[in-house]
Amino acid sequence: MAAIFGILTFEILLFFDEVLLAISGTSNDGVMIIFLKRIFLAILIGLRYYPLLLALRLQQTVAQLMAFIYVIGIIAHTIYRESFCLDFLPHSADISTQEEVQLRLQIGTWFIVYGLVAHLPHFILLSYSAAEFGMRFVFTCRGIYPKDYEINDKFFRKEIIFSVFVTTATYIGQLLLGMKSFREHILAFHKEKEEIVNKIEEIVKENETISRATQYPGYLIRYTVGGFVITFHLVIFVAVLPRLFWFHSSSFKWILQLILPILILHALQKLMAKSSTRLIDVAHDKRSDYKKLFVNIVQYFVLVANCFIGIMSSVIRVIMGSVANIIFINRVDLCLFRDPLERMDRAYVAYLHFVHEEYYTKYKHSDIQVEPTNEEELANEQSSEPFQSEPDQTEQPSNEEPAPHVQEAFEVSSTLSDEISASILPIFIERSALSASGNSRDVNERQLLLLQRWNEIKNEREEKKLTSVTAESQLGRIECKRIPIHGDGNCFFRAISAQLNIRHNHPNIRSEAVRYLNSRRDHFADFIVGIIAPTVDIYIKEMTHDGVYADHPIIFATATVLGQNIVIHEIGKRPLLIPGSDNINNQLHVWYNGIHYDSIVTSEGHVPNIPRENLLTS
Repeated sequence: MAAIFGILTFEILLFFDEVLLAISGTSNDGVMIIFLKRIFLAILIGLRYYPLLLALRLQQTVAQLMAFIYVIGIIAHTIYRESFCLDFLPHSADISTQEEVQLRLQIGTWFIVYGLVAHLPHFILLSYSAAEFGMRFVFTCRGIYPKDYEINDKFFRKEIIFSVFVTTATYIGQLLLGMKSFREHILAFHKEKEEIVNKIEEIVKENETISRATQYPGYLIRYTVGGFVITFHLVIFVAVLPRLFWFHSSSFKWILQLILPILILHALQKLMAKSSTRLIDVAHDKRSDYKKLFVNIVQYFVLVANCFIGIMSSVIRVIMGSVANIIFINRVDLCLFRDPLERMDRAYVAYLHFVHEEYYTKYKHSDIQVEPTNEEELANEQSSEPFQSEPDQTEQPSNEEPAPHVQEAFEVSSTLSDEISASILPIFIERSALSASGNSRDVNERQLLLLQRWNEIKNEREEKKLTSVTAESQLGRIECKRIPIHGDGNCFFRAISAQLNIRHNHPNIRSEAVRYLNSRRDHFADFIVGIIAPTVDIYIKEMTHDGVYADHPIIFATATVLGQNIVIHEIGKRPLLIPGSDNINNQLHVWYNGIHYDSIVTSEGHVPNIPRENLLTS
């Protein structure tokens, strides 16, 4: 009924348009005659669609068929009238042939396009009415001779058996996929996969691990049983629906009356969008103002169509989301929400606590059989080959006395004067057999020298920085890659912990470094007081707090405590070695981008080892 009134409104608006255009014209009839003619035309247009309104009230097959034929006739008449411009005939006497030709040349094909778009709502409503009466005719024919089917206990036996098989297969598959997901999460901890491990660590609370983990089996059983029952009834409803629709189609008439118009409008909206795109492409070389007008008109009609189907589209989305949640309800390893709403899913949080607890209590200290990938198999084959070190690869200990401070500064300066690109040469990452006494200088002495010239070295490295390289290409040339580290102020200690394969021990590394710093406060005082903090005590107190960023004094202390040389990589710069061991082989590598530290490993996942000549050392 709404569509018919829409058609009627459109016809009356076109009539008023003709009336307004004819106001300025002359007529041989009197004013009353013209007025009565226009009233008669308005009434005639209204009576034109009265048979359709009457057919809506009648449920007879003949009435629906006649209404369908009547609407098809109106559509054919409208297309014929618009194609031959019959609406223009009453006004042709007021326009000369020359003016008409000029008007056609000025407007061109846009006249046809505008006419199509202007009458598009009329055609849409007529098409909808034709489809409505056609479906009414089909269903009234279907219900002429209704059959009486007896519904008993055996009527839906096939549907019940089908639903049992489908639901059982679905939930067995979901349980198997859940077991596979649990194994993947355990292997992620074992392989130290940053992305997965960091995500779990963000949600897991250490003081609630046991209480939350014990809730996981209850959630799994609860959602499996409840989800099985709900899914079974959902499947049996879908299976029974076609038979009910076939035997009692008249009972579903109101559903079809609601769904079919929406589907027709949706199809017309899609067709209109595609047609408008093609017309815009065809008119690409035409005048831009006509093209812009046409695009605006099309966008308007698409918006109107979307308003009609918007509610139904929202309902369909809600239904699809609900069905998906019912099917995957027992997959507690999948969160129902996206970040940052993951903590609202209690079952998912309990599952993450269970994975965390299971790994650290059962799997961490046991051998987990991991199927190696192709890259890992290739790396194992290469590592199994005997390696014979060259005699010249081992540094001989020096018996010379340490050079004075001026000579040390000259050595650092000469190292900085090298081309940075030479320090990023391809290196085969192998741990050569260097002696533990590879350098005769004391670690503390070398640290002191580097601390004294820290700002100078930092400025000179910045001046010689290369800007034509990327982090990936720079690390790729030494066959290394970055491992992302969670940024929470502890990124340096997390990166060092990842290098040592003790990822969750970064608070202890921080505390040990602070303790060493406190014991050697006189050694570090000249490089902290008035530069980083007012006093050493304030600096040490601040560094004890979790989430405080690490700077160079605490990095030096960390290197000494761990007995490892910490190599800091920055983009376009020679890797800087923070001394912590006399053995050049003892290296830990981190990437620094100015505000954040990441871990660096080889392409095989091992800790890199870079020769001394490619490092900036003291």
